[in-house]
Amino acid sequence: MSLLYKNEHLSCYNYTTLDNVCFNTIHLEEGLEVGRNHPDKSVLLYILYGDVHIVCEDLKKADFQEGDLVLVPKNFFGTMKAKSNSCVVICICSKEMKLCNTFSIQKLQNYLPSDFIYDFMSIRADRRIKNFFINLNNALSEGLGCLHYHQIKRDELFLYLRASYTKEMLAKFFAPLLSHDMDFKDFVLSQYKKIKDVKDFAHKANMSLSTFNRRFRESFNEPASRWLAARKAEEIRADIVMTTLTFSEIAHKHGFSSPSYLAAFCKQHYGMSPNELREKGI
Repeated sequence: MSLLYKNEHLSCYNYTTLDNVCFNTIHLEEGLEVGRNHPDKSVLLYILYGDVHIVCEDLKKADFQEGDLVLVPKNFFGTMKAKSNSCVVICICSKEMKLCNTFSIQKLQNYLPSDFIYDFMSIRADRRIKNFFINLNNALSEGLGCLHYHQIKRDELFLYLRASYTKEMLAKFFAPLLSHDMDFKDFVLSQYKKIKDVKDFAHKANMSLSTFNRRFRESFNEPASRWLAARKAEEIRADIVMTTLTFSEIAHKHGFSSPSYLAAFCKQHYGMSPNELREKGI
């Protein structure tokens, strides 16, 4: 079906832009790997078709398939690699999300078991939600990009979630957004790329080093120094595998005095040279 008066839609000031879009669709050929476009926002990923492998920082790596709906929290560095030709619909979450007019996401905290430990997970779409994403994808591909349409469809999606799944299941699914310790986590995840070391991190957080290390271990279940080293390794691997930067440029970007130190770092963390990582795409 074609979109009538398409030029009027495209020229309207209410047409979505990269800054205010709620939904977008990406098509991935088998073997293609992509990073996040909206690291400062939580997103829902719906696998319209295909199979993908998602790595979400210190959350579990996992494989997802057609019909899976996945939450990736904001500020978490992550990548998605297609195991087969795939199509993924991305829903960008807003700050004030509601499952309906009278039930905010935060109310789900009351339905989360006190001993619950989040494990990177998905929920299977029912018939209603599958049809929702099929129709949405068709409309987006035809050029229906009005901001109001996007916002209405996002509200519709959350109404379907409220209607289709128990509050207990939704609480577990949205658990990363319900944490009482989210302010500290948000600070860490939004600032870690700007700091030099753990001591600098503690200073920026206005905490003593011992207090910062204690809070960090409580929130992330590992020492800050180890966590920072893992994030650096992930960013270096992403630059090697997913960009065309030279190894000299990557070494300079990440503070190595020469490519040989970058090579030693890769051998230590990945058991391969930068060239081997880039050739294998892993």
